[in-house]
Amino acid sequence: MSGRRGVVLAIGILLTAMAGCASSLGRYESRAQRIAHGRLGSRPTIAGSAEISGTSEALAPEVRRLLAGPLSSDDVVRIALANNRDLVAAFGELGVSRAALLAAAVPSGPALEEAAVRFATDGHGDPAFELGVMQDLTDLVLLPAARAAADAEAEAATLSAARAALDVAFDARRAYVAYVASEQDLARAREVLEGAEAAALAARALHEAGNVPAVDAQTEEAFAEDVRASMWRARDAVLVARERLNVLMGLTGRATRWTSPTSLGGPPGDAQDRARTAHLPHRAVDRSLDLAVSRLRILAAARRLRLRRAETLVPEIAVGVSVAREDEHWSVGPALSLELPFFGPRTGEWASARAELARLRAGHVALGVRVESAARATSARLAGTRERAVHARDVLVPLRRAIVGERLREYNAMQIGVFALLDAQRAYVEAERRATAELRDYWLARVDLEQLAAGRLPDEAGAASGVESAGEGPARGGH
Repeated sequence: MSGRRGVVLAIGILLTAMAGCASSLGRYESRAQRIAHGRLGSRPTIAGSAEISGTSEALAPEVRRLLAGPLSSDDVVRIALANNRDLVAAFGELGVSRAALLAAAVPSGPALEEAAVRFATDGHGDPAFELGVMQDLTDLVLLPAARAAADAEAEAATLSAARAALDVAFDARRAYVAYVASEQDLARAREVLEGAEAAALAARALHEAGNVPAVDAQTEEAFAEDVRASMWRARDAVLVARERLNVLMGLTGRATRWTSPTSLGGPPGDAQDRARTAHLPHRAVDRSLDLAVSRLRILAAARRLRLRRAETLVPEIAVGVSVAREDEHWSVGPALSLELPFFGPRTGEWASARAELARLRAGHVALGVRVESAARATSARLAGTRERAVHARDVLVPLRRAIVGERLREYNAMQIGVFALLDAQRAYVEAERRATAELRDYWLARVDLEQLAAGRLPDEAGAASGVESAGEGPARGGH
């Protein structure tokens, strides 16, 4: 009966430890989510690890509600944070770090050593036994140092999970801008194609009537086909951009039938942008989660270096009990094991830890330079793209629209031919396509600036204007 009680007690202790581990993991995730909420300025639902959030692929009610209507940029971010399974995997890394921390907090257990059985060569007498059980004392002495290094790594993992949430949020916002801009550009490309097909049809009719040479009709037809290829590229860009959003939002099947607005809003007031870029380099460095993670990893490496140094100086000491039986007599006594560290492999481990610390420190300085430089470059990019977007909207497009109106009056007065009117119309639509591209580049720069201000360095690929535009149609000669 006492044996059963011991088994029950052992199982109870094990379950209590497992519950404590899961609870601690939940606290780590909650801290990472709170950090992300603070940087995002809102409190959207953020997917946790599989242990905490479950493994069901069913959409949450909030996600289904958002998908029922046209998606705004904020809606896309909320869906991505709640439903992106890569983010679940990123939060799962917290469990790995937590397990390493728990392992560092537990000393090694007793080891069975010197177990031997010896038989008499003449076949007479009972076999002799020798058994030793040893406990490593050096692990107990160095346990606080190992725990301190693992604790810094666990905190770095917590901040890395928060970084992953920021990446998902801003990648989703960036992909949304690219998608809506591509839809808007496709609509303009189709307008250009309609005009080019009308011009080609008119040229063919004039050629058949003997009013223009064949080469003029062929030129218009070739231009229309070039425009058609440009429209196809714009259509393909829409498909790619939409699938990018589907991946970030974690959507499959019927859930991918969402809708969104078909145009981007204009830039806000200039004063708002100036306020956002004021002192951005200082704020980006001060709030950088990348630098915070780097500092924690340097701290962990420094603690590991001290641990390795101690291991090269402190001998491996183990104490225990040795039991022997020989000639029908049992003997019991203390046992001691001592391994001098001076010529062991841990000297090399110490040198490796020192080199790793130097590498991390150099990388930290380089990262700080990149963050500050990215903040200055993004501020300049935001100002430049804003200037071009406002110029296209307020100057270029109205001017091309006025030209179309003037050409239409001249055509109605039979002062110009149909080709001159179509040329003006095409130039107007191309100006609108250029305005869309400039507006897209502005909003992409704005997302990068917000990401820097939130404490995350944008990916270098995302920091460029980023999305190839179909807005530059084929060149066309006039008549």
